[in-house]
Amino acid sequence: MEAAIGIPLPPEMRQSLLRHAGQTDDAAGGLFPHSDVMGPEPAWRLLTFEEIQRELTLMNEMMAAGEFRGRKATLKTGKPKTGESKSGEQNAGEQTEWWPAGWVPIAGNGGGDLACLDLSPGGAGRVVQFGHASAKRVVFAPSFAAWLATLADGLEAGRYQFDPDDGLVEADED
Repeated sequence: MEAAIGIPLPPEMRQSLLRHAGQTDDAAGGLFPHSDVMGPEPAWRLLTFEEIQRELTLMNEMMAAGEFRGRKATLKTGKPKTGESKSGEQNAGEQTEWWPAGWVPIAGNGGGDLACLDLSPGGAGRVVQFGHASAKRVVFAPSFAAWLATLADGLEAGRYQFDPDDGLVEADED
């Protein structure tokens, strides 16, 4: 896959893909439940090799065709907040291209939004939300390993539970 996309992956992402190669469409929900820590709803499903290549090719082709010409996005470090405005307001943060070179999609929410590894110079492998209809980009975690660790910590703390229809969801607070 690295040869196909022309970008080397961080070791933890490579190990993850070698172990399970993403989640199938028929998987119950996503591996990364929506929450104020993991990302906005719906849950995020890890993409397969084929889906990563397809999404990356599509986004790069759209960029090359000028589809995003003149469009900028704002990258905000921090956790997405439940109920945060989706009006497209610009938050203080780093300006970036709509689809920066070096971003590799690794998870999707089924609605056209992607969680991407930022492998651009200076991106350091952070996990960033790409919202197809929003100019706001949020850094979910400083690395794929950190995103997995946040999930593992939440599972161990009982923050998430398995729902047969939706996969992992936030546990009810009783």
